[in-house]
Order: sequence, then C-alpha cells, then structure tokens
Amino acid sequence: MWRLKRTEKMEIASFKVEGHAGFAPSDRDIVCAAVSSLVIGTVNVLRQLTDAEFDAEVDDDVVE
Repeated sequence: MWRLKRTEKMEIASFKVEGHAGFAPSDRDIVCAAVSSLVIGTVNVLRQLTDAEFDAEVDDDVVE
C-alpha cells in the first residue's frame, strides 16, 4: 500500500510504503523487490541531492 500526504501547496509532506504486492511469495516477489529498490533509491537521492530535511524509517515491510 502507498500513502502520500501533500501540503496545501501540493508539496509532498510524507509518504509511506508498506505490505507486499502479492505477485509471488514474499521471498520471491519481484514486484516487491522492484518497489523496494525504487523507494530506497528515492530516499537516498533525496538525502544526497537536496537540502530537504526529513526522517526515514526502514523496517522489514515498511518504509516511512
């Protein structure tokens, strides 16, 4: 599941990705692997290339 919160100016305030895609069992789900890679990559790029201040939490099934 994806959740995206925006400010009144339509700026992204937060996002959360959790759960599994259900394409295959969790240890073989290529869709989950792809989403996880994109989300973690996005967090890393935001940290390295912007001055934005934010917290990121990564657990087994949740990125917030």
